[in-house]
Amino acid sequence: MSTLLVTHGHHFGVRYDLMERTTIGRSSSCSIQLLDEKVSRLHSTLYREDGHVWIRDEGSSNGTGVNGELLLEPRRLQAGDEIAVGNNLLLFDSDITILRDREGAGAVILSRIADATAVTEAGTGASPDGVAFHTEGLIGALARALASPKERRASPWTVLEALVRGIGADRAALLRAPEEGEPLKAVATYPARGRVAVPQDLVERCLSEGKALRMDDAVSDLRIRAGRSVIESRIGSVLCIPVSRGGRVLALLYVDSQVRGAFRSLPVGVVEDLAVLLLPSLMEPSPQPAPAPPDAAEDAPVSQSPAMHRLLKLARRYATSTATLLLTGESGTGKEVIARWIHHLGPRRERPFVAVNCGALPEALAESELFGHEKGAFTGAVLKRVGMFEQADRGTLLLDEVGDLPPPIQVKLLRALQEGRFYRVGGTRPVECDVRVIAATHRDLEEMVREGRFREDLFYRLNVLRLEVPPLRERIADIEPLVQRFVERFNARAGTAFRGFTPEAMGLLEAHPWPGNVREIENFVERVMVLCEEDVVDADAVREQISEAGDGGGSALGDRPLPLAAAVARLERQLVEAALRKAGGKKSHAARILGISRPTLDRKIEEYALEVVRR
Repeated sequence: MSTLLVTHGHHFGVRYDLMERTTIGRSSSCSIQLLDEKVSRLHSTLYREDGHVWIRDEGSSNGTGVNGELLLEPRRLQAGDEIAVGNNLLLFDSDITILRDREGAGAVILSRIADATAVTEAGTGASPDGVAFHTEGLIGALARALASPKERRASPWTVLEALVRGIGADRAALLRAPEEGEPLKAVATYPARGRVAVPQDLVERCLSEGKALRMDDAVSDLRIRAGRSVIESRIGSVLCIPVSRGGRVLALLYVDSQVRGAFRSLPVGVVEDLAVLLLPSLMEPSPQPAPAPPDAAEDAPVSQSPAMHRLLKLARRYATSTATLLLTGESGTGKEVIARWIHHLGPRRERPFVAVNCGALPEALAESELFGHEKGAFTGAVLKRVGMFEQADRGTLLLDEVGDLPPPIQVKLLRALQEGRFYRVGGTRPVECDVRVIAATHRDLEEMVREGRFREDLFYRLNVLRLEVPPLRERIADIEPLVQRFVERFNARAGTAFRGFTPEAMGLLEAHPWPGNVREIENFVERVMVLCEEDVVDADAVREQISEAGDGGGSALGDRPLPLAAAVARLERQLVEAALRKAGGKKSHAARILGISRPTLDRKIEEYALEVVRR
């Protein structure tokens, strides 16, 4: 029986068995109804023919995607194919299981192996040329991670990251062994909030045999072929280690690497002994990783400027309160980063942080998204839905772009804030909910109140505490540390080794006004690094990109700008050419640098008639 598993959008983890003809769309008459404004009433159809399952688009407004490509004609599906329908992502497979980690943001994707004979006992293979392992490195990584007194009871994320770095792996997952009557559970993933593919056969054998097992050529053995939005599937070798106490397997440590045979010389016994440090975290009920000291956390707000120093000093005081907080400031200034930081500073840090973009909520679905609905509340409500308020119970709810809420929802939000309870759509019983609400907006709510576009009573209810995030042009001292953070992120994501910007280039960045604030400079830094052929970005490269961004994509037509589509195409061609040069003509590497799939890159190369020269 083939199935579709919705892994993104409003129904994470819902599985559908496919019939001879399965329709997908917004209409209640469809086999799979997706309440999404980007989904057409009849969007696409899956049907069986010659023993296979095919998919075709039914002339939908926004199209149907398969593995990152727009579906132009019927296509035969294969296990692991990824189907994009509006804001929803569907996996086609007969046997995929998704486990959410303790934080609720990371996921472990279990799938069967094409060749079970590829699994061997760890430590039985010969060490390949060029692969060596130093036990001191692993022990040193753990010692550094756990050196602080605050880490005596380390979170699973802390120990997992130390083990991964010490082993030299790329991804990892900590799985809690199933107890009697309970399923396998995911505790943590590395990277945090990441998605990790785990061969289910490997897990089952590791549990039953109690031995460390590995696969040295996992690329050809994993059935998962899904696109990058579900999982980064560039896996060369994998390793699964049982973590035991008293002869009983309590957990499994899974790691993988992009390098084939990376774990052949690994002293598995040493890793097993050190992995015992993960056991105490299995019993901790916390749904969030233990926060690092806020000022040192990777995602903590950058605060070198006096303006940010003042803001964060006040934010620390507000973090201890449960009162509603209003964050204002221009678009792109990092209001969500501030909100998350306040949450991790406060007493609710162990509870969920839920962010919702009010501007992206269709008016017809906004109430259901925020407050949930009962089964049968309206056409297509086949299951009870838990809204954002309930998901954030005893935690923090960020209402981003709150000024975009339609008036009817403003009334219901006001009542929920005042009474601490609300009704699901179609419900008759009030739902009690303890939520600390942080609202954010780039709009002038006072002006909207005067114009009658925002309720005055709701404004005063949200404006109990207030913080205004300054624009980047008023915090020039923050530009250099922000750029360095973006460089590090790009290096980690693309596998590059940029050293940063020259002092002259940094001076140009600090002199630019950045009307799009932090979001704009982050995108600018990534674009420059993709185009740069050296490991340091100089002033000329910055000046050229600032000039191109500032002239609207000018052309030989004098001062007349190019049409938007032409300007975008020109920039896209430049980025693809630069990535291919940087990757030495290796398409897979170039695709990783650009953050797109290999088929998408092939299509761009053909579209722009680019010549690929391997070095």
